[in-house]
Amino acid sequence: MTIKTTKNDLILRIPLRQKSYDAVGSFIGYVPNVVGVIIRKNDIVKEDEYWLYYLIDLGYKNDQQLGAEIIELYDEKELKDLCEKAGTVVWEYERCDICGKELWDCFTWKDGKNICFDCERKSS
Repeated sequence: MTIKTTKNDLILRIPLRQKSYDAVGSFIGYVPNVVGVIIRKNDIVKEDEYWLYYLIDLGYKNDQQLGAEIIELYDEKELKDLCEKAGTVVWEYERCDICGKELWDCFTWKDGKNICFDCERKSS
C-alpha cells in the first residue's frame, strides 16, 4: 500500500491482488487483496452495512478470511460496482436476531432465528 498526501487529499493506493503461497512456501498464484462485505439488517439493526475489507490469504490452507476494514460505503450498488471493477467478490453476513451482533463465523439457528454463541449461552 502506498499513502500520499496532496494539499487537500489523502491518497491510498491498495494493490488489487496479492501473492499466495502453499504450505511449503511455493508461490501458487495471485488472489484478491480486497473483498466487499454486506452485513444484512434485521429487526435489531435497521440498515444494511456496506464495507470494503482487506482479504487475508491462507493459501497454505486453501482458504481466505476477512482482514481489517478499509472503508464503509453507503449503497449496495456502489459496493457491487466497485467490487466488479476490482475483480473481487462480495461476501454477505447476517446478524444475531437477539443482540444484532454481526455473525462472522459459526452461530446457532434456533426457533427460526440466527443466534450468536453469546446469546445462546445466556439463554441456556
